[in-house]
Amino acid sequence: HPKAYAAMGYLVFGDRAIRADVVERVHRALSAPDEAPHPGKLASWLGCSAREAPRIAEALLSA
Repeated sequence: HPKAYAAMGYLVFGDRAIRADVVERVHRALSAPDEAPHPGKLASWLGCSAREAPRIAEALLSA
């Protein structure tokens, strides 16, 4: 349940719950005026595969 995750400091994006501090870090990196971080780096932060990272990042930015 999204409310339960939120109570524990997680935000839900699609089928993935991500800690709020990680969401902030990823959002900051993706919003920076310089080059976007490599999908492998995003994957490391998000705890997912490099293949999944762009989809999750897109959901995060569109939220």
